[in-house]
Amino acid sequence: MKQKFVWIKEVSATALRQKENDFKKFKKEFFNKNRKSKIGKPKFKLKKNKQAYRLQYPSVKNNTLKLDKIGWVKIILHRQIPKDAKFVNVTISKDKCNNYFASILVEQNIQEKTKTGKEVGIDVGLKSFAVLSDGTYVDNPRYLNENQGKIKKLNQHLSRKEKDSNRYEKCRNKLAKAYRKTRRQRSYFLHNVSSFIIN
Repeated sequence: MKQKFVWIKEVSATALRQKENDFKKFKKEFFNKNRKSKIGKPKFKLKKNKQAYRLQYPSVKNNTLKLDKIGWVKIILHRQIPKDAKFVNVTISKDKCNNYFASILVEQNIQEKTKTGKEVGIDVGLKSFAVLSDGTYVDNPRYLNENQGKIKKLNQHLSRKEKDSNRYEKCRNKLAKAYRKTRRQRSYFLHNVSSFIIN
């Protein structure tokens, strides 16, 4: 295939091997008759949508990450990598807002939290997000309702733009950022609530 399609040589051989392994695993699961839940058919990936590829055994030095065929790239670490951690792989992904992320997988010894010996029952509702058995109420923030006005306006603007034009792409990017804000707010809220209950 590299002889027929020259552009394949521009991509790292490790990334191609990973995609090949992913496809073999998908094919095995897709035709598995003993599988309880069926897997949907594969779909074509658009350049505008989220994309990702994986590399084995990454190198990280002084807030830089080494990528095959690209070289050393500056990164902003979300958290410090432990010194005793063993690097396994890194997944480079691009979201719909054209922002790039590197998810580095490492092996390390995790210290479990000390058990408190306490128990709590959780009732998930509609008006309030959750009610705990000790009488604690967790309000439902409804982040989508807060951002719905902006999302509605951006959708209206996008519908008037000519598809695949520069203005269409700019408006699509703004809409993707509005949805991402809602998604991140929800994720932040859920992590805080779960950490509060566990602690």
